Amino acid sequence: MNALHRGQENRKATSSGSSSFGLSHESSSSSLPANNADRSNFSNNTYGSTPNSPHSSEDSFLATFIDEEDSPQATVVDATVNLVKLCIGSGVLALPYAVDKGGLILSPIFIGLVAWWNYVSCEQMMDCKAAVVGVLCPRQVNSTYSRIAYCACGWWGVWITDMCIIVTLLGVCVTYLITFTSLMSSIPFVDMSNVQLCFIGMIVVYPLAIQKDVSKLAKMSILGLLCVLIGIASITFFGLELYGELALEEPRILPLWCPSIEDFATFVGIAVFGFGTCSLAFPVEESMKIPKEFPTAAKYSLIFVWLVYVFVGNGIASLFIHDSRGIASNILRNLPLDATSAHIVKGTLAISCILTMPLAFIPPASMIESMLVQVYDRICGRESSIAVKQVSTDRGYTPIKGGSSSEYTDFETERVPISITHHLSRSGSPSLIQYSIGEDGRLEYMLNPREPSNILRYINRSLLIALIAIASLSIPCFGLMISLLGAFTVAILSFVLPPLFSLIIISQQYRSDGTRNIWKYNRDIILLLLGIFTTISATSIVALQCYKSMSNGGQC
Repeated sequence: MNALHRGQENRKATSSGSSSFGLSHESSSSSLPANNADRSNFSNNTYGSTPNSPHSSEDSFLATFIDEEDSPQATVVDATVNLVKLCIGSGVLALPYAVDKGGLILSPIFIGLVAWWNYVSCEQMMDCKAAVVGVLCPRQVNSTYSRIAYCACGWWGVWITDMCIIVTLLGVCVTYLITFTSLMSSIPFVDMSNVQLCFIGMIVVYPLAIQKDVSKLAKMSILGLLCVLIGIASITFFGLELYGELALEEPRILPLWCPSIEDFATFVGIAVFGFGTCSLAFPVEESMKIPKEFPTAAKYSLIFVWLVYVFVGNGIASLFIHDSRGIASNILRNLPLDATSAHIVKGTLAISCILTMPLAFIPPASMIESMLVQVYDRICGRESSIAVKQVSTDRGYTPIKGGSSSEYTDFETERVPISITHHLSRSGSPSLIQYSIGEDGRLEYMLNPREPSNILRYINRSLLIALIAIASLSIPCFGLMISLLGAFTVAILSFVLPPLFSLIIISQQYRSDGTRNIWKYNRDIILLLLGIFTTISATSIVALQCYKSMSNGGQC
């Protein structure tokens, strides 16, 4: 709360200082470099140096580490496509199973409701972001979502947010491994148990998983999306070929409504997992040339995703209801058992799952390692060494200062590139320099706290991979795992924290300026209570089903 008050009191001073750099909300996009040719201009205009300045060479040196794509250029169409790509992932493979559980009529209605709820949650978080501009936050709080969490609930909000993200991404890794083992085991000439396949998968993924970051694996994200699309296209083709005529001649109707509360909870979890737009909104919004157009992009993307989910869920489920094996929790399991082409598709998708798994694994593993380093430093009374460089438009800049700086850094970084890579280091390893606008209107450069050691990284990631393998063998049910993640962590990030943060931050803003939007206040209370009820009830029911699956030897 104190951080929010400090930011509100200093907001005017901060914004007036930032305008001297041309980095205000209105003019910031034009001051940032769009390509290599603009970098010299960016260095001169932003840092206030000229070619004859004694500091111009060092300023140009710093400017060379700024990514040429830092300038926000995304249009509404670009942002819409990005949001669609972020929503549609492996969860789409469980949608026919979800429709079988939720009912033919109820499913599209509820999926549409979840899409609308995600839109409102995005609106709440954008309001919170606007309300905390200028708030001072600890340097360790570096993502927009975590900063809002800190302003609303302090460190507890940050920890809950980070833990939800970590559990969600590690859970996604479990679903990747489940998909790999289940698809490979369904290929006739692969005579291996799930334990053996899981062990092979871990051997393949380990060299990729111990990388420091995902920069070397970024191209695999395109491979993962492409494989999901291939899988959907393949299952649609085989469904039409095998059951298309039968569906017309002897139609079988899916349940119109949800048969039981357990099935409904499973359906709810899968539907919620299929969106999660709220936690993905800020990177897309900050990449837009006109951020105020983000609600339009969010609306179009959610409508499109809803249409895709209705087609995949209701359409494919209506075909494979004729399959004697029933609708599998991963629809790829319904591919024919006697078609060579189907086996090729299964093998290709299984390999792509294991190769793209590090993209979901490395971020939470890195977060855990950073937390461990921070905890160790606090216990030992150490302060992370950082360097700060302040730049002024009229007097050049002050020399780089070594040692520790203040605990807080300014929140006002909305239109400033978040970070630049700086190949200066401690102990010979590359470090990351972050910069933001200080309270006096200067740009502050700082080295991040020390990086986790290689030993810590190897041990931590070995333990996490072992944990993922145990979870995939204990609950080898793709649909249940997706449902559990959706009902628990994704629901917290999407439906519980946004209205909670909005209530705390916006209500505090109301008290400071003496106004109140009754509609938004009541909306936040209703959605918070509904989100808590949905999360607790759905998580409890799905968790009980997972326990029953474990008790039955992993049977789905």
